[in-house]
Amino acid sequence: MFENKWSFKTIGSIQSGPIVNNNIVVFKEWGKYIYAIDILTGIEIWKFEATSIKFIAENGIVFTSGENDFFYAISIVSGEIIWKFKADSSLSCQPACDEVNVYFASSLGYIYCINISNGKLVKTFDIKKSITKIIISNELLFFSANGYIEDNTIHSAVTEDRYFIIFDLSRGTTLKTYINADPVVAKNDKDFVYFSTDKVLYAMNTKSKSIIWETHPNSTLYDGQLFINDNYIYFPSPNSIQSFNLFTGEQATFLQMVKTPTSILISNNLIFCMCSGMIEIYNLGTKMKIHTLKSNFTLDLHFSIFNNLFLYACENSFICIDTSKK
Repeated sequence: MFENKWSFKTIGSIQSGPIVNNNIVVFKEWGKYIYAIDILTGIEIWKFEATSIKFIAENGIVFTSGENDFFYAISIVSGEIIWKFKADSSLSCQPACDEVNVYFASSLGYIYCINISNGKLVKTFDIKKSITKIIISNELLFFSANGYIEDNTIHSAVTEDRYFIIFDLSRGTTLKTYINADPVVAKNDKDFVYFSTDKVLYAMNTKSKSIIWETHPNSTLYDGQLFINDNYIYFPSPNSIQSFNLFTGEQATFLQMVKTPTSILISNNLIFCMCSGMIEIYNLGTKMKIHTLKSNFTLDLHFSIFNNLFLYACENSFICIDTSKK
């Protein structure tokens, strides 16, 4: 139905990505490399040998880790190394950036704060737990931690060992700790962070550092799958997509489905739903299914949208389709 713009084949299957920044698509294959591809042509610009599947691309820089526990800042345009920083171990989760610093967690339980411009260490936080996600907003650092680390050994989490921590960087103190929590987290560009713990969904204003609403969804929140579009936050649930008003927390069943989606994207009046290795595309207004794409993945890590261009992984290829041309 949609025009196939290009496809890019890799040696191994796709491991993570795509992330789009500066009109360049960045993703990690199962083998050694992170690739940077021109989004308009599908032509390789550069590739970098990386040991971690975790990376981000923001403000023209790709942040990831390589051999010997080095953390790298790489120009997204040229692929040249801007700086590198020696950590105690490899990345444990995707890094996060604010305007000045980049934050990343090591597999031995440290969070490093590094100055983006010069690669110098600003501060280190010894969490002594396995860190699985980080978000930064207005000097509030949100992170999930589980298990514990002793003698450089990671011990698996039990239920009571899972934490979600909100840390106030300006004061150097913990603002809030949620116990027995492995939250879904989403962030928008308007000073709000949304997260769930113990089946409660919260909206937090990170400027005032206050919870503005909380609600109890009637369905399970899948880990990492909140999606923000316009004035609503969406999440996949059993055989449906649920939605909440960003400002009031009022809930509505947005879309009923035959299959259960595991992740979603919304753009240009289209809803892209990952369902059991297939991508189902719905019209946002009519809520009618208009197209289906084959994919061998089930996670949101393997598809993305940029303007009218939809990118998704299928086996060992990345495919780009133009949703404006039918």
